[in-house]
Amino acid sequence: MTSYVNIGQWWKSEPGRRYYVANLAALNRGATVRRVFITRKQLKDEIKQEVLAQTNDGIDVRVAFEEDLASDRQLNFSVLHDTKQPVVTWSSLTPSGGASEGHLSFNEADIQRHLEIFESLWHHKAVEPTRVWNDLRISEGKLEVDSSKAPILPPALGTEVRNILYSKPELYDVFHAARFVPLSNMIHEVFRRYCSKMPTSLLDVGCGTCAYLSVLEKDIHDSWGIDAQKSMIDYATLKHPTLRLKVGDMRTMDLGRTFDCVLCVGWVLNYATRNSDIDVTLRSIVRHCHKDSLLILELINAASLLPGGKRNTTETVGVNHATLAGEATTIFEFDRENQLLRRTRKWKLHDGSNPTDYCSFRMLFPSEIEHFLEEHGFRVLQSFDNHELKPGDLIGESLFIAARYCATTLQPLH
Repeated sequence: MTSYVNIGQWWKSEPGRRYYVANLAALNRGATVRRVFITRKQLKDEIKQEVLAQTNDGIDVRVAFEEDLASDRQLNFSVLHDTKQPVVTWSSLTPSGGASEGHLSFNEADIQRHLEIFESLWHHKAVEPTRVWNDLRISEGKLEVDSSKAPILPPALGTEVRNILYSKPELYDVFHAARFVPLSNMIHEVFRRYCSKMPTSLLDVGCGTCAYLSVLEKDIHDSWGIDAQKSMIDYATLKHPTLRLKVGDMRTMDLGRTFDCVLCVGWVLNYATRNSDIDVTLRSIVRHCHKDSLLILELINAASLLPGGKRNTTETVGVNHATLAGEATTIFEFDRENQLLRRTRKWKLHDGSNPTDYCSFRMLFPSEIEHFLEEHGFRVLQSFDNHELKPGDLIGESLFIAARYCATTLQPLH
């Protein structure tokens, strides 16, 4: 198939995301997907991130330039063999780069004509991404940015925050100790409700110190964790040596396998402050799911900031530990323009120091995150605001979501 990128932000649109989910579903069925991106030479950097992401999702991608093509090659089309009957869909382009009315045909002559166009593009005009961008390279079968060149992505989500607990992971466990057991119990209850049997494999995205993952490992021996904070992974590796742990960005992680269950709790997804970050993170999660994989999310509940919600805007807690003693006052402020919750934590420590932590979280309302999930092939099973999974008005501080990956039931949009 070809993708003529002058049609604007189509890949980020609702039809584009749904079509891409169907591509991933085809890959899961064992199909091969080949795509040629067509662009003007001066616009090539606008598609670099899309090429990088699709390549690492398993799509065989090449790039061709409009200036090098005849007019009959400047169109979008897909030839589908992964169907009961081969079919071709296509749309030609207007002079301004917009797509004309689409066409669909089961005619053998139409299919053969477009196959010949594609094979000519693929073998004679299109080139591999590493020949278009000199800062990309193939490493262990994956396309990546050469670390000695300019990066394609901002810093890993969660690494740009300031939090003194990240530099003292043992204190992170002390500070958050009250939440680990209820969270582990809640996850077990989700398993009981929505799994016919206990999952046999588990991935925790943003695993931190693995306090609750280590509890879950007692029942799920094939347990993995990934986190952007190297200090947390180093600490967790020493404390829980049987866990399989990796340092990595949740937007680009690729462990080369799928899991029965993926966790993303502790407000981790809220670090994705832009829509594009949410999309690429969910795409990365999908890469680690197979049909019927269970996804369990915990997010800051934006609905708790509405009238009647339970979120406190200021709270103070004490800490008494051999290496950290004092109190911390946390202040939450809402940035309405950017839909962010900004957290400032001011410490008053017994040693006389007064460090300040800060972080920004993307606020997501229940129906909003449900839409993102559906666009990436998940079906929401339940949303709740408490560890007991009791039905309610979703006014609690955290929003918990259980969803099942079912993208293989979706069909491509034409």
